[in-house]
Amino acid sequence: MLIRNTNAFIVINALFLWAIASTSHAREISYSYLESSYITLTDSSRSEDVDATGFEAKGSFNLFEYLAIGASVGGLTYDTINQREITQTNYALSLIGHVSVAQSTDLFLEASALEQDLEINFANDIFTAEYDENGYGVSLGVRHMLSQNIELGAIVSQFDIFETNEQGNLNIRYYIGEQLSLGVAYTTGEDVDAYLFNVRFNIK
Repeated sequence: MLIRNTNAFIVINALFLWAIASTSHAREISYSYLESSYITLTDSSRSEDVDATGFEAKGSFNLFEYLAIGASVGGLTYDTINQREITQTNYALSLIGHVSVAQSTDLFLEASALEQDLEINFANDIFTAEYDENGYGVSLGVRHMLSQNIELGAIVSQFDIFETNEQGNLNIRYYIGEQLSLGVAYTTGEDVDAYLFNVRFNIK
């Protein structure tokens, strides 16, 4: 399903207003961390759903009070389709502006330079085709510490690489220590739904 900007911003605004009303005392939100994610994805754009799994490594470092830099690399391997094996590799370099808007609540805007590489193997490597494309992404999100150990987040994004598409993301994170946390995220876009399970280590 396609997440339109209007509906996505309604979700963001609702979460934002709820966050302002919260008075819980919680840890400071960090933009300096290392993160590793496992991804499971379903593409329903074809007559038959196609599944994919993969991993992503991501890092972020706070440069100044309101600005961070981020980078990520990840890959997906799709189920074989009509004797075609598809592998996708994604790279991103981002600037992240962030500001505290309420107690334990941040808004952030992320602008990313993207690269995506596709490799398609036909009939057990008889023929291989490779495609690559550069593009950009823009994301607006909110992060809120519900308690000392629980963080909630929501993000709306637009990506222009191969084609333009929009995504919505809802996520929850549980801190099992001062720096270590576990997260789960659900991402949905046009004909694509994905779940991410990750481990994050905050860099003090």
